[in-house]
Amino acid sequence: MVESMKTPGKMVTKPQLQIEVDTFLAETKLKFEELNRQDAFKKQLFEYALVIAEGGTLNPVGVAVSLFGILGIGAIADNRRKDGVIKGLKQNA
Repeated sequence: MVESMKTPGKMVTKPQLQIEVDTFLAETKLKFEELNRQDAFKKQLFEYALVIAEGGTLNPVGVAVSLFGILGIGAIADNRRKDGVIKGLKQNA
């Protein structure tokens, strides 16, 4: 047995430690995906700002649909992945 990575002072077995590692890796992956989604949102805003700065016109509905699509679809997919990770970890525990 070794000390838990999540709960200092708690001793865990090798399978329990593996679950902790898998959970950590899954959470890390989800955080990177969130950062990528934020980057895509910022990039899209910057592109719209360039169009406006160049004197172009924007369709406000199109802008809203595009930005909400980046945020909304990503959030739904993120929730599905989190549910899958949690379900898988519960089955392994």
